[in-house]
Order: sequence, then structure tokens, then C-alpha cells
Amino acid sequence: MSYRNYPQEAPPVQQKKSKLPFILGCFGVSILAFLILIAGGYFYSITSASTQSIVFIRSPQDGQILEADQPVQVSALARDDNKITRIELWIDGVLIAMEESNTQSGINPFPLLTTWYPPAGAHSLIVRAYNSRGETSQASIDVGAMALLDRDLDGIADDVDACPDQPGSESAEGCPDRDFDGIADVNDSCPDSAGLPPDGCPAPSTSDRDGDGMLDSADACPDEVGSPLADGCPDADGDSVADSADACPAEPGSGIEGCPEAEGALPPDPAPSGEEPLLEPLPDEESPLPEGDGEPEEGGIDPFPLPEDEIPIQLEIEAYMLWIRESYERAWCYVQLGDEDPRRYDFEAVETQKWNIAEEIGGENSIRLLHNPSEPLSISLSCLGVNQGEEPVTLETLSAIHPPEEWDGRELELRPEGENLIQARYHICTPSCDETTFPIPLLAPITTGPTGNGPYLLRWRWDGNESEIDGFLISRISGIFEADRIWVSNASARTLNLEDYMPACGETIEFTIRVYRNTESVGIFSPPSNTVTWSADPCTYTANITFTTLDVHNPPADEQGLHRPGPIYGEFWVSNGTTIETLEFNACWCYFGPGASIWGTCEGLELQMGTYSINRDIFGWIERAQASCLGNGCRSNSFYAPFSSTLHIPAEDGDEITLGGRVMDCDARNNPNDVVFEEQETITINIDEMGFTPDGFQAIDGDHLNLGYFIRMRR
Repeated sequence: MSYRNYPQEAPPVQQKKSKLPFILGCFGVSILAFLILIAGGYFYSITSASTQSIVFIRSPQDGQILEADQPVQVSALARDDNKITRIELWIDGVLIAMEESNTQSGINPFPLLTTWYPPAGAHSLIVRAYNSRGETSQASIDVGAMALLDRDLDGIADDVDACPDQPGSESAEGCPDRDFDGIADVNDSCPDSAGLPPDGCPAPSTSDRDGDGMLDSADACPDEVGSPLADGCPDADGDSVADSADACPAEPGSGIEGCPEAEGALPPDPAPSGEEPLLEPLPDEESPLPEGDGEPEEGGIDPFPLPEDEIPIQLEIEAYMLWIRESYERAWCYVQLGDEDPRRYDFEAVETQKWNIAEEIGGENSIRLLHNPSEPLSISLSCLGVNQGEEPVTLETLSAIHPPEEWDGRELELRPEGENLIQARYHICTPSCDETTFPIPLLAPITTGPTGNGPYLLRWRWDGNESEIDGFLISRISGIFEADRIWVSNASARTLNLEDYMPACGETIEFTIRVYRNTESVGIFSPPSNTVTWSADPCTYTANITFTTLDVHNPPADEQGLHRPGPIYGEFWVSNGTTIETLEFNACWCYFGPGASIWGTCEGLELQMGTYSINRDIFGWIERAQASCLGNGCRSNSFYAPFSSTLHIPAEDGDEITLGGRVMDCDARNNPNDVVFEEQETITINIDEMGFTPDGFQAIDGDHLNLGYFIRMRR
């Protein structure tokens, strides 16, 4: 570097600068950049983790219209970078289903699958997922549900049901068809005999000229289509009185005239004069008729007025279950209601430990009385049982006091506080058990769909006030002590899908239903409904017969005097009467040409004294002999054996199957001793004894050897 000298200007003086501030500044900038990088990475990890969440509702679809009270599969899937630990389904603000991960760290993806029965109306579905950090994400949809109208509960929708108020069959377009010929009773000239269109009567024949299903020899009207209940004569009103003898042929009636009875009670027989008879007073009693014309005076005042809350009201008591633990031939009970005198009721056993109290104190025979609405009703029950030749045994005296709030038709029970020897169930209704708060539901027969393969539906009718109840309790009974409870927490429900409650093969399931209402202290239930049954098809079984051993205990002598029968061939078989299954094997090769002995030259498997495993020592020997052969000239090429010594054949409980075998010696030509073993036996299948495990090792005995086997039953 050079400097020029200018007038009046001094040359610059070069000074040495320090580098420390520059180094400190660079260091500070580096630290600040590092902190910014760390903070940015942390912020990115937080924000990215919270945003990488997916919740997807696969079904149903948003806005979809569903069928009310029918099963709907709700399917959803959640995924999160931090894995999902819990997933929930909320419907209309209520938690319906929840799944949690078995591991604390969660899984990815996390599915949710559940079944929902939507009531009629609009519904909001929310699927909410939680990741391992406790953060949530969710998805929501809105759906609607509409009820399928079926007033008569016959499984046929009202819009295609020709008789929407009468349960009927699908073949008769939903109308009643008691002979199941596909022609509705109203159009069927022979409603009690299955026939052909258009009139529904059987085809005429030489023995049935009018074709009404009644032979001419027993038909009072052989040339007119009629009803078998009217001796084969026409009966338009179906009252079993032929139209020709029916004074009211268009109105169902009773008696020989076929007319309906007049309303009300029949009047008493008239007096000889034709006037109405007068009631005669009993001795020491005043006449029941007041003096005068018997008409009350206008403006009269009741001499004994009652407060409104003490005016008696009508009560109805129905009993429907009486259970007695011990076994008796006869049983009777004395029932006392309030201050009334006890009444005796005699019962008959209807099944083990249960008696027919529903017939004696139920329905038309229920107890009706007037009672003060402000006083509780007391009930006492004293029962006795007896067997022939023994003294009657007093079982128990039970009592209860029921306040007016229990007269709403709810289920009530009497049972001892100690040892349970007897139980009675009943209900108290006002004014009647048809008009109570808890009327009993009515179950319809189970429907299994048009082809019998579903949908499987249980339907019921209930005409009470839905605001008074919380839902229905269905009992599924598959045995004496095996009952499942199915809670339907929807007062508007009238259908249950039974896909998860189907009977197993050979099983019969019973269903009953009750109404229930939850209170702060206890649940209140109606009495059970009628019982409907569902019977599955009988179980089909297969008998697996395994032939196990050949036990050679007395080998016969062959043509050379050797007690070694063979080489051998033969077969084992099993038959169920219609089908035969066979196992054939061959372990011999023989040559009968020039140079052979008179009985032939044979090679193969020979038997000696001892026990042979059929699979290992006979079939296995043949397979090994075949495997050792190289080329087409090997003598073992003619050998053959099955892969297994087991045969399979259909067999039901109680069927008979025959099994046996034959073992032949192939080296003796035209000799009666060729047969070493040929035996069979017949056994009866007993599922309860055989079960599904080998029924022991059994054997068919022969003169020279025994054939061992066992049987295993499978569904």
C-alpha cells in the first residue's frame, strides 16, 4: 500500500484493531440460532402431532335414512401419529360403545364396530378418539330412522299387507289362512281344507263329489262344498251350524239355532201367571222390597254420605305363578283378601314344581272386589300339599300388605323370608288389568324372513303409556336354570333382532317379555307376557370310525403248513343303511404262470402271531414298499392302500350303523381257507353316551384275528 503526500495534509497513521468483539458477536449469534432451532423443532413436534389425527365413520353414511328398530352396523376407524388408546361412540349425547387398547401406548389404526338399533327420529352420531397424550379428535354424522308399519305384527309391512289388522301368512298376502293353501279364508270356500285356486277346495274325486275334503260317506251335503265342522254342509258364518238349520246364517251364534245370545243375563223363568217372579224373603228377614212403588223420592239425600277418597273402587287380582319346591300329587291354598273370608283354590301340577294357579286365579277367573282407595290391601296365602296315603302337609302361610301405589299392575311376589319352600306371583290392577299402568305385553310368533334365513325378528304389542315406562326386559330361556336377560332401553321399541340369540342345533329357546320402570329404590316390572318358542333344526352328526389294529391270535396254516397267512389283501367298511363307505388295500403280488407252484408264487405282507397297527404296520408297510420301488417292473407296483384308516358316514342319534372287514390270503388258489377274517357287527348310536370323544377301543372278534376300532361323533 502506498500513500501520496498532499499539501497541507498529514499522512494517515495505521492503528491495530482488537478481534474480541467480533468473536463474541459470532458466538452470541450461534447460541441464538441454536435456541431458535430447538424451540422451532419442539413447536413443530407439538403442532404436527396434534394435527396428524384422522377419525373416519365408515357406516352409516351422513344423511342416511335407516329402518327404525332394525340392526345397524356402526363402523369407524381412528388413526394418530401418537397411537390411539380409546375410541368412543356417542349417539344423541349418550355413550353407546367404547373400546380401549390393551397396551398403554395404544394401537394404530384403532377400529370400532358395534350394532345399534335406532329408534324412529333424527340422531347425531359422534366417534371420539383419544391418543396416548390424552388429546382428542372426533368425527360426526347425522342420520334418520323411520319405522316399518306392521300393525298386526305378522312380519308383513302394512303397505303390502292386504289385511293389515289381522295376522296372516305371506302366501295369502298377509291375510288369515288357517288351512295354509295360500288362499285367504275370506275367499276360501273350504277354509279348513287345503285346496286349489280359485275356490281353495280340494279337487273333486269319486269318493268326494263336491271336493270339500269330506268323503261322501261322511258328508251330509255331498254335492255342496261345506265345512267339516258342519258335517260337510255350507256354513257361511262359521259357527258349526249348517246354513240350512241356522236361524241366523249371517251371524255366528251358539246352540242348535245358531243365533247369538242376547246381551245381559237371561231373565228368570216367568211365574205361572206370566208375571215376573218376586223374590221370597228368607225366614226372620224383612221383605227385600220397600213399601210403595219402590221408586226413590226425588231430591232424596244419602243417609250415609262418604268422602270422595273413601268411595270404594274396583280392584282385580290375577295370579300367574305358583311354585312349590317339594313334589306333591295335590295342592290347595286358602287366599284371603282384606277382611273377606278366605277362599279355597285347588290346583293341578302343570310341570315340575309349578301349578296351574293362572287358570284358577287369572283371566276370566281373576278375583274382583271393591276396596277403599285410601287403605292398603292385605293378602294372605296358606297352602297345603298331599300325596296318596299320607297326611296333608302345611307348606307355609305367606302374607303381604300392598299400598295403593302398588295397584298399577306391577309384578308382586309372596315368598318366605327363610327357606324358600313356596313362591307365588301376581298383580293388582285398578280398575282392571286391561286398563292398568303396566298392561302385559303380547309377543308375536318369531319371524325368520321370507326364506327362513333372516332377518330373525321378535315383535311385540304393548298399548300402555310409554311415558310411564323405561323399556322392556326380554328373557331368553334355554334350560331349566339357563336364562339370559336382554334389556331394551327404549319405550317405543317393538322389535328385537334375534341374530345374536339364535338357538343351537337341536335346541329350543323360549322368550317372554316384561315392561319395566326404574325408580330410586327398586325396579318395577310387569308380569311376563305369553311365551313364544324358537326350535332349531336337529343337529346333524357324522360318525368317524377309525380301524386301529389287527390282533392275530390264531393264525391258520397255509398250503405249506406254515402259520403265516399271506400275502394279504382286503377291505374295511361301514354302512348306515343307505350309504356304504369302504377302505380297500392290497399287499400281495402273485404269479401263476409257468414255473410257479400249484398255489402260485406270491410275495407281499404276511401275518404272524401279534398285533398290527393298521395305519403303521399294514398301510404304512405298503407305502414303504411302493416308495422303495424304482421302475415299472417292481412287484410292489400292484400294491395299494388308503391314506388313512378312518371312514366318515352321516349318523343321527338312535341310528344303527354296521361296520366290519375282510382279510384274504392271496397265495392259495381255489382253496376254502383263502378267507382269514370276515366279520361285522351292528351298533346303535347314542350321542349322550358317545359324546364327541372316542367311545373306548372296541373290537370285532374272529376265529384267527380281531379287528379293533373306535368311534368319534362330530357335528
